[in-house]
Amino acid sequence: STLLAVKPSVQMESIRAGRKYLLCSDGLTDEVEIETMENLMQQTSDQALHTMLEVARKAGGRDNISIIIAE
Repeated sequence: STLLAVKPSVQMESIRAGRKYLLCSDGLTDEVEIETMENLMQQTSDQALHTMLEVARKAGGRDNISIIIAE
């Protein structure tokens, strides 16, 4: 079995009450524009997650689509 070297994108942020944080794989970012994701984050977290997943799948969803929205 061959192991792939994976280099995650890391960004340090101070956690603030009342903010939402989107953690996702390139399965989302390759298919959905950043502006679309920002607009969808205005919805409830549950709605945003499901809508992002649907949009990514409709756009082709060629990779694993992993999404976490933390509040």
